[in-house]
Amino acid sequence: MELTSVLDRNSCSNNVDYLLLFFIYPSYQTLSVMERRSFCIFFLAFIIFGLTSCDKERPLDYRAQYCGEYQFESYYYSCVRGVCSNSDKILFNGNIQIDQETDSTILILYAPDDSGGAICNDEKVFGSQLIPTVKENGVIYYSKVFESCGPRGGFEGRYINSDSIYFHAWSNSNGQDWGQRVTGKRLNK
Repeated sequence: MELTSVLDRNSCSNNVDYLLLFFIYPSYQTLSVMERRSFCIFFLAFIIFGLTSCDKERPLDYRAQYCGEYQFESYYYSCVRGVCSNSDKILFNGNIQIDQETDSTILILYAPDDSGGAICNDEKVFGSQLIPTVKENGVIYYSKVFESCGPRGGFEGRYINSDSIYFHAWSNSNGQDWGQRVTGKRLNK
C-alpha cells in the first residue's frame, strides 16, 4: 500500500488504514487536517470501545461473606406423645465453605461425627454436616429434608448479620417429633 493511495481516500472507512498508517509511517504530519481529525476521532472511538468492551471482573461470590470458622452449638430433641427431652449440647469448632459444585450452596460442617441425626427413607438428611442453598439475603434452604422425609420433615435456617447462623431440621412420624437445633458464631472475620 502506498502512502499516496491512503492519503487520497476521503471516507470514514479508511480509518483502519489511517491507524495502520500511524504505526507504519511515523510521519503523521503528512496527513491533511481533515484526515487527522478523522484519524483522531477513529482513534478515540477505538480506545473507548476497547476500554468498555473488556471483560468485567467477576463480582465477589455473595456466599463468601458467610464462610469461615465457626463455633457451633447443637443438640437433638425428641418428643413422644407430649413428653420431650433434649440431648446434651455439643460444642464444635467447624467451618462453612463455598460448595464449588454449584453457584448457590455452601458446605456446613457443624458437629464432630455423624452420630445421631435424622434418617428418612434410609437416607441420612442431617447430623454433622449440611449442603444447603443460601440466598443473598442470608436465608438458608435445605430441600433434602423435604425430599427424603416428605411432608413430615422441615427445615428453617438463616444468617444473622453474616457472623451468626441458626438452623433447625426436624421430622415426625407416628406421634414422635425429633430434630436438631444448631447455632453458630463466627470465630474469625
